Amino acid sequence: MPLGCYVHDCCFLPNVLESRVIYLSQRPTRVFFFCHICRANSYGSHVSISMASMVGGRATLPCLLPRAGDSAVAGTRHVQWAIAFDTVFERRGGEMWQHEDYEGRLTLPEDRLRTGNCSLTIDDVQVRDAGRYDIYTVTARRGSTNTRSFVQTVELSVQDHADSHLCRLGEDAVLQLYTPRSAAVLFQPRNASGWSILWMRAKAISPKLEYNSILEVLTMRRMEASDEGAYKILDRQQHTVGTVQLYVDTRPLRVTRVSVATAGASVTNWSAPTHVTLLFLCSQTFQML
Repeated sequence: MPLGCYVHDCCFLPNVLESRVIYLSQRPTRVFFFCHICRANSYGSHVSISMASMVGGRATLPCLLPRAGDSAVAGTRHVQWAIAFDTVFERRGGEMWQHEDYEGRLTLPEDRLRTGNCSLTIDDVQVRDAGRYDIYTVTARRGSTNTRSFVQTVELSVQDHADSHLCRLGEDAVLQLYTPRSAAVLFQPRNASGWSILWMRAKAISPKLEYNSILEVLTMRRMEASDEGAYKILDRQQHTVGTVQLYVDTRPLRVTRVSVATAGASVTNWSAPTHVTLLFLCSQTFQML
């Protein structure tokens, strides 16, 4: 674990699903990183890059450093990515640390860092990942003094999904959850103002729902007219991951039945479109003649 002081930030939010208040998380918030850093430098003019990602996608925060002439120095590059006062990722040669909120989702290979490419890849991007990321290089000096130099800023914005689907009455509908960190699905019927819980992770609510943990989808069996409406996917922090407007076509299937008499043959109960059926029959009649 890197040097620094932590305080516990207890986060309470009102539960939109019920009338009580629920405890969401107790996340250590970094107050100081290198307590022994006494000097900060900058690479020159402030560089800021803006980029966007969808929830559940992959985002690579770009950054290139000047190539080090000394291979020994290049092999022990020390970089730090931080958002606000919170350090999210740090690598020094083969040593690596990442914040628990990003555990298993951050990548910056050592061999890439040796070449000066310190771009940080975030997998399974979450709504809470949005923000301003600052990158620093840390240079060891004699004694206990290190120098942290600011390199650049990357502004990451995260967008939730918005989609719509049309399915027929009695058919199955597939609802994308977009990320393994989706925690609940709310449903708002058409022409209604309230939301109800349709699904919660690890909790069966409706026998009509089938959850696929590999594809991260919900299959809703035998859609009815009352299933038409808006479906909102939430994460564990109750951020909106995506909203899907689902329409149910209740019109009966139109089946065309044709009865045509030909020389020595009678064809009935064809369900293909009329013009296609007549074209086929005319072709067969011409061949018989």
